[in-house]
Amino acid sequence: DTPYPPNAFFVTTADDVTPGTLLEFFVDEVVVPTPPGPSTFCGNDIAVLILAGNVPESTATPMAPRLDDDPLLPTEVYSAVGYGAVDGAGNDAGTRRRRDGLVVSCVSDACVEQGVFMGQITPTEWAGNGGVCQGDSGGPAIDDEGRVIGVTSRGSQDCEASIYAYTATWTTWLKDTVVYASGAGLYDAPAWTEGSTVDPEHSMPIGDPCAVDEDCPSGKCLVDGDVRYCTRACADEHPCPEDYLCQQSTPLGPACVSTPAAKPTPTPTYSRPPKDGCSVTNLGTPSRMGLAVWLAAIALGLGARRSRREPR
Repeated sequence: DTPYPPNAFFVTTADDVTPGTLLEFFVDEVVVPTPPGPSTFCGNDIAVLILAGNVPESTATPMAPRLDDDPLLPTEVYSAVGYGAVDGAGNDAGTRRRRDGLVVSCVSDACVEQGVFMGQITPTEWAGNGGVCQGDSGGPAIDDEGRVIGVTSRGSQDCEASIYAYTATWTTWLKDTVVYASGAGLYDAPAWTEGSTVDPEHSMPIGDPCAVDEDCPSGKCLVDGDVRYCTRACADEHPCPEDYLCQQSTPLGPACVSTPAAKPTPTPTYSRPPKDGCSVTNLGTPSRMGLAVWLAAIALGLGARRSRREPR
């Protein structure tokens, strides 16, 4: 069961959290995973908060989690973010801070084998060399590519050691929950829920029309017949999203190529007829406005004919 109701959570993007800080976003639902073992805390200290309203892009940029296709390794450098205190006495809590240059001590089963934290650690967690204090729980640990590799769970009283929920061990649950949340929020699920990686090169959004490479987040604008659209690199272990195939031989190298049903509709081109002469030029399908003007012109013409037939 959910340990706390949605209204118990405070969600904000403010730099400082004080008693006067306004509540920016309300939580509509709290989703927690099914514990793999008897404990409902150690090894399971992770949750997804589904908000009552969507966060504007201008307010915050989502971070992707690093999942099970790219395991975390000991000695990797990471950063920790939180609103916690600066020391074990709990001083100066409430300001968001970032601590860089922290190092992963051990990961998953290796931590268990080493008896880290007096054995109070599980295979769904990893340990770092400190940097977080009381009040930092729930904050992210971020790798050097800006991906979330853990969620702060607990630490030592002196803030010299810390334990994180290991996002990679919750890959399936995270994908399923985020897809569910995106459906509730009526927005597209992030690209990392569709593939097996969050490597930036293989998780960029694709499919939007483009003219040049610079129009695409991936820097890859593919010319595919009479259409151009944004694509990204792919491989067997880094598949393309639904309605796209990983094609090895493209001018951009291995890239996601749209199936016919998913290709963007080409923009029609119109050519101006010559000023003189009676040659006919294909102008394509008239727009609604053009059709309305054409019908209005017919109506005016008929009106003019009737007026000429009336006796003076």
